[in-house]
Amino acid sequence: MQNAELIWKYRTADVVSSSPAISDGIAYIGSEDGNLLALDAETGEPRWTHNSGDKVYSSPRVVSGVVYVGFWQGPVCALDALSAEVLWQTHLGEGVFSSPAVEDRVVYVGSTDNHVYALNASTGEIIWRTATEDWVMSSPRVVEGVLFAGSNDRSLHAIEASTGRTKWRYGTDGVVFSSPAIHDGTVFFGSWDSHVYAVDTSTGREVWRYETGDWVVSSPRVANEIVYVGSRDRYLYALDVMTGQVVWRHQTGGRIESSPAVVDGVVYFGSFDNHLYAVGATTGNLQWRYATEGSVSSSPRVVDDVVFFGSSDGHVYALRVPGSL
Repeated sequence: MQNAELIWKYRTADVVSSSPAISDGIAYIGSEDGNLLALDAETGEPRWTHNSGDKVYSSPRVVSGVVYVGFWQGPVCALDALSAEVLWQTHLGEGVFSSPAVEDRVVYVGSTDNHVYALNASTGEIIWRTATEDWVMSSPRVVEGVLFAGSNDRSLHAIEASTGRTKWRYGTDGVVFSSPAIHDGTVFFGSWDSHVYAVDTSTGREVWRYETGDWVVSSPRVANEIVYVGSRDRYLYALDVMTGQVVWRHQTGGRIESSPAVVDGVVYFGSFDNHLYAVGATTGNLQWRYATEGSVSSSPRVVDDVVFFGSSDGHVYALRVPGSL
């Protein structure tokens, strides 16, 4: 079995559960030490750091040279991607764990004040906010004018992106922390009731559900007509997109809260057994794994055969995919 090559790792002062965004040769990622980091993707050297004075769980989004990110007890911010100049910041009702989505010059994000927000991407002005019945830690997805987001009120909410009007909600028996994935008119997500759900995007009617052995915190990814998602039961699952039947599952030594990335026939994900995994997308066979010194709940990003992710050991990692040179 080939091993991934460590290109660099960058040490922060606390857990890195945020997931990286890669843009124009820079890796942007948050740390629970309060810093938003911009690291050179080739060397790991910092281009800049922005100290928010607060934990950064939210994963940044980079659009048109602007970094959008939320802070746990503070605002949603827009920063210049090259200089870290704060372009605007908007304080929501409470904290932000959710990672923003940016579509058509609007920033969508959830808050622990129980609301989903739409903000003007240029000014940060609140366009609308829509109430749920509990914290919104799930990260929104916007497809064809509809926003989908989970809530700790045990529901997935479908909201008109332009108006904030709720179209429908689908109730489960557990917190919906998982962020949805949308494919061919179906939205896929997990719940703390241990199920993975497939729901029709237009009607909110259930298409199928699959029961795992523990909470589903991980957010699904869909590729090649397969839904890939992790569970706290220590398995990564590959489910048929149409039926929900198991194609394969891969066991690790710890719970899986990381959300998978699927690139070039390989699924990358982290586990609480302190490893980043790479398994075959069609078979689930292990290709390689890389040991860190802490749990990996950060979701990897793969760009130009380099895997970027964070670990609870306080480091940001960049690994070269085996055989890619």
